[in-house]
Amino acid sequence: NHALTALLIAKHFDQGFWHGVLAAATVRGLRPIIFPLIAVPFLLLTGNNVVAACAAALLATQAALTVYLYRLGRLLSPDPLIAATGCTAVLSMPVVAYYSLAFWSESLWILLTTACVYHLLLSGPFKRYNHSAAAGIYAGLMIATRPFESSVILALLRIFVMRSEERRVGKECRSRWSPYH
Repeated sequence: NHALTALLIAKHFDQGFWHGVLAAATVRGLRPIIFPLIAVPFLLLTGNNVVAACAAALLATQAALTVYLYRLGRLLSPDPLIAATGCTAVLSMPVVAYYSLAFWSESLWILLTTACVYHLLLSGPFKRYNHSAAAGIYAGLMIATRPFESSVILALLRIFVMRSEERRVGKECRSRWSPYH
């Protein structure tokens, strides 16, 4: 149970900061879950109230997802109303709402995937190093959360980004060597 794992980690922080950090690695084990690590600060803030901490972690995840979806929408459209409408449409889809409620412990994966895509699109590819680094960090967290699904999505993103870059470079070369130039 992810909530109990988070509670065990939070209780180790009572013995000191380093005990809590050590517990984050040892109590969780090698399972590819990240939720207990996200829930621990909320457990500490709520006095180890598991229900309140889980709700706060889910609320924070959904708020961050809303921000990233809106920013992705602004990349696609300069109109903020269109971006907000698209963000609202995605967040209110039954499949997203169901996934967040049924698998709340791993709903962070949706946020990490969205953030990775956002920074990867802004990196252009690997021309803006701060966005490339952020995309790499989010990709690593994606793999830590859901290894198989993340590997498939990252492979597809790599193909998409590299192909679009090849097309862009090809157009530049063709226009540079055009006989009408």
